[in-house]
Formats: sequence, C-alpha cells, structure tokens
Amino acid sequence: SAIDLDAYFTSSNGEKLSYAITDISNPALIASVQIDNDDGRFVVIPKENAIGTSVISVLASNASGVSKVQQLSVSVLSVNDPPKSAGPLALHVTDSSKFAFVDLRSLFVDADHPSSSLMFGLRKITNPGLIQASYISQETGTLALRPTPGISGYTEIEINATDPLQLTSSALIQVYVGANTSPSSQAVSSGSQAVQPQTASYHLAAIFPAFANSSKVRYSVLSNSAPDLFENISFDVSKKKMLMQLSPQASGVARLALMATNDSGAASVKLFTLWIDSDQLVAIGDAVTAATGNSDDEDGVNALATGRRSRLASSAGEPSLL
Repeated sequence: SAIDLDAYFTSSNGEKLSYAITDISNPALIASVQIDNDDGRFVVIPKENAIGTSVISVLASNASGVSKVQQLSVSVLSVNDPPKSAGPLALHVTDSSKFAFVDLRSLFVDADHPSSSLMFGLRKITNPGLIQASYISQETGTLALRPTPGISGYTEIEINATDPLQLTSSALIQVYVGANTSPSSQAVSSGSQAVQPQTASYHLAAIFPAFANSSKVRYSVLSNSAPDLFENISFDVSKKKMLMQLSPQASGVARLALMATNDSGAASVKLFTLWIDSDQLVAIGDAVTAATGNSDDEDGVNALATGRRSRLASSAGEPSLL
C-alpha cells in the first residue's frame, strides 16, 4: 500500500523534504517499508496472513536540518477476505403456527475468521406480508422466523454477514410457506435446526466460548431436569455441536448443566434453559456459568440451572417474538 507523505508534511518555503522511518510498532505485521524520496511516497508491504494495526513513525527533514516526526497508523486489511455465501438455502415451512429456525453460520464461509465471530443482519424481505416476525440471535447465529398465520406463498430473505474487520457479504434464503410451495427435495423442516426428524442442534461454541478454538474438548451432561423430553443427547466434537433427539410430541422446559474439559484439565460448567413445544425446539435461554464449587453436586447444579429466557419466547403461554 503506497502512502503520499507530502499529504502529511509541508515545508514553509516549498523546499523538498527527505523522509526516514524512525520506529514501527507491531513490526510482526510488516514485511518491509520502502521510501521513495523523489516523489515523497512510501510503500508498506504486510507479511502474509497478517491482520492488525501498526503505527509507523516517519521523520521529515529539510535541507537546513529542521525535522519533524509524524506517526501514521496503518491497518493491515489486504489479506482479509469477506465472508462468502455458501449458496441459496431453501426453507420449507409446512406449519405456519410454529417458529422456523435457520443456522446462519452454515450460510457463510469465512477463511479468515471463525463463524462464531460473524455478526448478522436482515437486509431485505421481498414479501414481508408472509412473515409476521423475525429475530436474529447474535449469540447463537440463529434466525427465527414466524410466518403470518393462514397465508401461503414465497418470499426471499437476504441476510448480511459482517466479519470482525467490517467486511460484509450477503446470502439468500428462499422461504416457501405452505404444503405445496416447494419441492420436497429442497425442503428444510420448520421448528428446529433439524439434521434429522425430531433432532435439534446447538453450537457448543456459543455455550463455551472460552473453548471455541480448542482442538480437543470433552463434553458431558451433568444434569437434565426433564430427561423425558429427550430420546438422546450427544456431542459432535468435529462440528462442535450438541445434538438433541427430542421425544415424540415432547413439550415443556428443560434445564441442562453441561461441562467442557480440555486436554490441560481446565473445565467449565454452563447452565441454560430450553423451551420445547410439540417436539420442536422453540427457544434457548442464554448460558450462564455455574456458581457451584462442586460439579458433582447435581442438586446444586439443578438449583442454579434457571438461565435467562431468550427473546424468542414470552414469559408465559405460547412462545412469541418480541
């Protein structure tokens, strides 16, 4: 990246200035700095895969020896690419009385940043009358949609994803509401992020952010306040997801205490609440850190596993978006 130094330094009598570098903060970002005193420009070449900010101190001097130092802040962004769309997603909603959930992190691929660091925004709905309410959880990277009751049709939803360096791209969700509005081969069932019937998934990085970049982590369920709501709870360590197979027509509230342990022996216990309605996962409370000093004390863990109800559900009655 070339920088015009004459834009930062001026001489009172218009004489030519000479430049020199006196200091570089965060030199690990910079491969080289080349100054061309003939045209008053210098070129900063960042190191491969470098991302960050460096302050470069430049000394300008005239022929009389009068000099001045100016600090220039250089942000190394050239090696950062924006998130890329994984392609249009077809969402088939057969029951407009239930929430439909979309895992937004699976819609984008970012080679430079983990998917958990992306921030999402709803840019456009082409047929807004078809959608009664929408909500994006930045913590879980989930889009929740509630179709307008009694209406069938098609709409396109455009989602923006922004990486930590503020580069943005968009992806398309094709939403079909009604039994006969989309080919079944492209259908995604409503009511959960289903990987198979009656199975919901949840990103473990959202529960244990401190272990998000750890390669080897063991997960376990310490306590479950409503085991009858689940056929099975398992962990896909490679995808860092918790898979919950729900019991047929399960409805109720479950409070789970999970423990994560890495190879060094560091452990974390998190508590959160799930709301389940007619074998569909309709809302997830924020994970909170367990305050108990004994992770084997299930009574203590259960007493703490109250969580905080997310805005996907109301405080009483049928879950609704606020």
